[in-house]
Amino acid sequence: MPGSTNFIVIASNGIHHVNINFCGCFGAAEPRDQLLEVGWWPASPIEPQTAATMELLRLFHVVNLQARSPPTDFYRSLEQLTDGNGLLKLPDRLAQWMLMVREWRHIKMAKRAGCGQDPAGIEATKQGELAILCRACPQPGINLPLGWERAPADVRWLYHLILAQDANFKIKGRLRSNDHKDPALGPGWATFVGNEDYTNHLSKFADQNEISHCVSFAALWAANTKGKKGLRARGIGSVSCARHEIFHPNGTGDLQEGERYSNMDYIFLSSVVATTLLMITVSYDIACQWSKHLPSRMKNLPECLHIPPNLRLQYRVPKFHLPAHVEKCHAPFSFNYTKWVGRTDGEGVERNWSSLNGTARCVAVMGPGGRQDTLDDFCNYSNWRKTVGLGDSLLRKLTLTIPQAILHHRAFEVFTISLHGEHPEKLREWEQQVQAWEVDPSKPCPYDLPREDITMADIKQQLAEEEHQRVESGEKSTIELSPSQFIIEGLQIEEVQRSIRAEATKSDSTIIQATSLQTRRTTSAKQRNTMASIKDQHGLP
Repeated sequence: MPGSTNFIVIASNGIHHVNINFCGCFGAAEPRDQLLEVGWWPASPIEPQTAATMELLRLFHVVNLQARSPPTDFYRSLEQLTDGNGLLKLPDRLAQWMLMVREWRHIKMAKRAGCGQDPAGIEATKQGELAILCRACPQPGINLPLGWERAPADVRWLYHLILAQDANFKIKGRLRSNDHKDPALGPGWATFVGNEDYTNHLSKFADQNEISHCVSFAALWAANTKGKKGLRARGIGSVSCARHEIFHPNGTGDLQEGERYSNMDYIFLSSVVATTLLMITVSYDIACQWSKHLPSRMKNLPECLHIPPNLRLQYRVPKFHLPAHVEKCHAPFSFNYTKWVGRTDGEGVERNWSSLNGTARCVAVMGPGGRQDTLDDFCNYSNWRKTVGLGDSLLRKLTLTIPQAILHHRAFEVFTISLHGEHPEKLREWEQQVQAWEVDPSKPCPYDLPREDITMADIKQQLAEEEHQRVESGEKSTIELSPSQFIIEGLQIEEVQRSIRAEATKSDSTIIQATSLQTRRTTSAKQRNTMASIKDQHGLP
């Protein structure tokens, strides 16, 4: 059967024109199948005119996942291999190449999950079925003993799950194409939520504000969430296991307007609704706000996302993020004061971003379907690499933990015996307070200590309040700066002088740096002269 005289084959050594003829015998396979039999992946199932060798697709897949090399750059590199001078007019098959790459990702993911052997075909794939699960986290029916749900309390904690949730505003998505023209090949089959149901839910909360927070990263927060013009997605939200950093099935989704309740609630509940476990600890950097009224907000979500009433959720803030919260959040949301979590820091999801952020440049310019398929593939690749390394990782942690556990247990016993001998009443009172607080966190927290330190911010706040009271009382003054303003200005000048002295000790300053330093000295001198004249008005020596 005559084929094409201008067939394009994309191979590892360049882009080639090939004349081919297909077998036209009775009972012969379709042209697309004949190409597959010789190891060529057709760009179209109907009258294919372009194909890529499977050898090249395998090579690209590994390079893309490991080195984060975008498919467009890879294709342009093949053009350079074909004609390094750039004098030939090569056929542009970039669009066909991008399509073949997406199909290859999808088929490989389905094959690895065993969907090729399903009698009902790949269409029978269930939500989240293609995601690689965490082998070390409790999975009922897989790695838990029979009757685990009836285990006593002192053992049942072994079967509880620790998850980490966070938003990433580096992985943006531009306003390219739409879901109708560029649908996902496996919608909701791996780590991403099903896009159609997710979008329908979000459409009901178009005017909802972002989650309020009490953290001190206000500048960083604003920088991450600004600039939405021309974007379909400002970032992604994701759920992973906190201890082993494995992306959870159906635990990732696009964020259209920042970190909103409607987005994060849907993503979290999608990731846990299939579990039959009895307890989950959730780590989230704004858990103190997000956890409020979650059960009532859950009523606004589809019924299929409602978690069972016997599932207990407890919320904690990652250790690095916790000090930036107000003091009343410290003890109730601290991993250090939580039973059954070991030395979990809750920051595992942040470490996931370090590897996934390398895809930001690539997925930002994709349509919604290609973006989701690509991120699914990268999340699964991360899961697989960590699964392969679990043995060494867990062994390394175990060899570190056992001697440390013995050492700390003995130190604690000695300390407790000493307290029993010297302060038995105080110790008994302390233990009762701890037990009561663990049962009911609204009771006085035994871990909260009275503050004895006074910071510069405390002094400035007190002076500002005194100044406000004087103005409210109608007190008038002809002095340019009030006493409180004078003190605050003086403190600021001292801070500037300390900074200037530290910079002046550098011996390798450039001309520009030296000029900047001299300018700061001059400005500081002017401020000191102004303060000296105001000092006389206050009658200070």
